[in-house]
Amino acid sequence: MPLEPITLGSFKLLFALAKADPAFRRSLLDDTATALRGQGLRPEPQWVIFFDSLTEANFEARMSAAAATLDAEARG
Repeated sequence: MPLEPITLGSFKLLFALAKADPAFRRSLLDDTATALRGQGLRPEPQWVIFFDSLTEANFEARMSAAAATLDAEARG
């Protein structure tokens, strides 16, 4: 099965899963590519760089800001 690109919808699902499951959040922060592949998502370089820049301290704020940006871009 081919891996899917990260879309606004899949990003929001990742965010919700990471908020609800501390183990998944830790895996997303520690090994982004593997965590994304485990969700059927393609670990594109820009997303790996983004997730690698996150920490526990800034996770929710940066994810919320990114979701808002993706939402605005989707609306044009």
